Amino acid sequence: MFYTHSIPRKIFSYDYDIHSGEASREEVVVDFTDKEWSEYGMPDGMTTDVMDKLWVAAFKSSRVFQIDPETGKILQTIKFPVSEMTSCCFGGPNYDELYVTSSHLSLTDEEFKNNEPLAGSLFKVTETGAKGRPAFSFQG
Repeated sequence: MFYTHSIPRKIFSYDYDIHSGEASREEVVVDFTDKEWSEYGMPDGMTTDVMDKLWVAAFKSSRVFQIDPETGKILQTIKFPVSEMTSCCFGGPNYDELYVTSSHLSLTDEEFKNNEPLAGSLFKVTETGAKGRPAFSFQG
């Protein structure tokens, strides 16, 4: 199980017991604290692909990163024309389209109008070379 903690700019992994619902063995798998704020921002929403790689929307960076959670290595970077990336998920008929959400809430009206008119948009990215899985449905 993975958990993004945006403020300290880290992503944690846990062992998760599906029967008890307990998480254990916390480990930092991604750490942006020593990375440049303007390029890496802070990790926010994320998803995984079928190869168990993380796809992380990085707020205030204009980027989504594909990261290997075993090594912490960034495998791929996708840059957007807006700064406030918020989350991502795979979709489409084959789950090979990456949908990325963004925000405009911390931008001034002038920044929004003059610099980032697409802020707050939903983006669709194709040809990433990755595929996601269908979402889990609540069974309760």
